[in-house]
Amino acid sequence: MGSLIESLVASPLARPDENMPIPGNMLPPERPRDLFGLMANLAHYASEKTLRKNVDFKLATPHTLTFSAFNRPPTADELDAIAKPFRPYRYMLALLHAQEFRQPLTQRIMEAFPDRLRHLWVTIPGAQHEPLLRALSDLHPRIPHCVRKVKIDDAEFAKMLTDLGVFCERLRGSRTILTESPILSPLVRNTAVAPKSGAFPWILQSIPLRFNDTVSSLLDDPVAMAMRQLRDLAAQISSAAAETEFGAVRTRFGLQQGASEQEIFAHSAVLIETLINANPICTALGDGSHLGAVALCRQADIEIADLTGLEGWVTGRWDIDVPEYFETAHPAPPIDQLPEPARAAILVKIEEDRRFYNHFRERLAASGWVAIKGMALG
Repeated sequence: MGSLIESLVASPLARPDENMPIPGNMLPPERPRDLFGLMANLAHYASEKTLRKNVDFKLATPHTLTFSAFNRPPTADELDAIAKPFRPYRYMLALLHAQEFRQPLTQRIMEAFPDRLRHLWVTIPGAQHEPLLRALSDLHPRIPHCVRKVKIDDAEFAKMLTDLGVFCERLRGSRTILTESPILSPLVRNTAVAPKSGAFPWILQSIPLRFNDTVSSLLDDPVAMAMRQLRDLAAQISSAAAETEFGAVRTRFGLQQGASEQEIFAHSAVLIETLINANPICTALGDGSHLGAVALCRQADIEIADLTGLEGWVTGRWDIDVPEYFETAHPAPPIDQLPEPARAAILVKIEEDRRFYNHFRERLAASGWVAIKGMALG
């Protein structure tokens, strides 16, 4: 979904007939499951207009609407702030706009549908997990673990309503929710994680892992993952408009729009220092250290696969064929393309990741399989 919800509905679905009737005079929601059921009824046509036209808000109260969005009654301050006369439709839109509804989005879904299974992916930059998730999302509805932006504009809100309607419609036919998170720790500890050193500029909230949840992640050699991140940064810097953040970086380097990858790589030491996160594997799977990542992976018993054995893992684990993965996955640029200072900077920045990956590869080889669970990390 771009800037608001990344790939909320990853697989493009054929839109229904534009003349398809939408249920009218639907009752307003009184609990979270009602709200998501209402969104499923509207499906592709979920919008402010269809909410107003097809839902009878005359019987709605601040208490029922607040409970449907937040799974709690309104506070005294929230009740005092309600404009008079009470306009239930406008109040409902304000609740859906609220950060409290949007950021713990998977939590809202799981509270409303406790009978659903959750297959959660910890996605690590540079691991090329997206084609695999697209294949899996053909089987199950997919939604991010949280909405990263705190504030959204009208266009983003309209897109959120439509995509949430499509997700809820697909959820009716699936027992499993496919979701992703950038970090593992709050899933295990059931805490809110405050931003650290600018690495994650949002608050991530979670419900704890349940016995029937499955958690997975995909790894590759840390050098290759860092080089993919660097290549993606170079592409953004090359194409960005001059007034954007990446355009300003290009101007600082004295380059023109459309600059080649090699021209940008000449300044890669600066990019690595300022824009590449340190030890992204250990940060996603632990506290930034390889021992911390091992400990948390054991606690969550996360299943980890290596990119080199992906085909065997996918066919053996889920019995699905993903030939498109091997068509869309691109090899990482060789680190030899970088100047010596940049090569040294990368190795320093991923030192803990390299330790974790080497340990993981040793345990993976000993297992004789293409993936291992967290407990096997020892």
